[in-house]
Amino acid sequence: MTMLVGVAAVVGMNLQGLSPETMIDRLQHGAEFRGFVAAAEWLTAMAAGYVAARIAARRQITHSLCAAGGTIALKCLTWVLLGCPWSAGQAAIDLALVVPCALLGGYLGSPGVPQPTSTLPSNP
Repeated sequence: MTMLVGVAAVVGMNLQGLSPETMIDRLQHGAEFRGFVAAAEWLTAMAAGYVAARIAARRQITHSLCAAGGTIALKCLTWVLLGCPWSAGQAAIDLALVVPCALLGGYLGSPGVPQPTSTLPSNP
């Protein structure tokens, strides 16, 4: 998901005719880009929690919590390998919001929550 946001940002800046140096500066220091990446990561955590809950036969919330743990571990590994783009406070907030997003996804994927149904007519 974050890769799609990054590619869309680069394509958009390229269509604006910006120089490569300006693009790099905006990607590294642009608050808008960082906000979109963080939102994409939280949406991905929610999707991970949802999928974990849908796959699990029981204890869906526990499985979504495990998905949140895996998401946090991958984020930390990425930050160690590539460097963290956030300040310490922003990184803590970013990591702290992964768990509620994954738990919300797990709640939405639980069997007790009504799932959306198709409004398309069925074929006879």
